[in-house]
Amino acid sequence: MERKKISAKSILKKSTKSFLVLLYITTIIAMMAGGISAGTMTLLPPEDFGWTVSNTNYLGYKSICAFAPFSTLMLFLMALLGFVLLVKFVKYLRRKLKNSEIYVKLKSLTNKIR
Repeated sequence: MERKKISAKSILKKSTKSFLVLLYITTIIAMMAGGISAGTMTLLPPEDFGWTVSNTNYLGYKSICAFAPFSTLMLFLMALLGFVLLVKFVKYLRRKLKNSEIYVKLKSLTNKIR
């Protein structure tokens, strides 16, 4: 059995790809969490935080954001977009890794366990 030579360049290339994938997934999850939390906060009354607001929003009551229904909708749409991007990326990774060496080994291991 002959061992494959692994160069430092190939290791660096793989680790860079892994880092970029992790960075992309983390950014998308942060976008989703930020959209949901900020969208929810736009509807809250300012008295809950000890703030005073003089303007009423488009729904007719005083809230943290004066553009309450529109800003909430935009932030929730941003979170939805993040979810769609994450699902598409995971599907892309599954398709890409389906015939990879690691996937085949893991599949054979899980078949042995069953």
